Amino acid sequence: MISVLGLDLEEASRLLREQGYTLRLTQTRSRKGVEGNSARVLRQRTLSSGEVELVYSIFKTDYTYGG
Repeated sequence: MISVLGLDLEEASRLLREQGYTLRLTQTRSRKGVEGNSARVLRQRTLSSGEVELVYSIFKTDYTYGG
């Protein structure tokens, strides 16, 4: 399996699905609840069910986005 750590969530999901994996997506966020515009993969692991879990967070990568 390829590593998708740090990739955009959509791109990472596409790459793994193309290889035939079933995904489970789990979001994590800061307590501050800062809004963002870019979902990035923080962790990737294979579950006992055979699914691949991608833990992701939303980052503010565009300074013009939001306040």
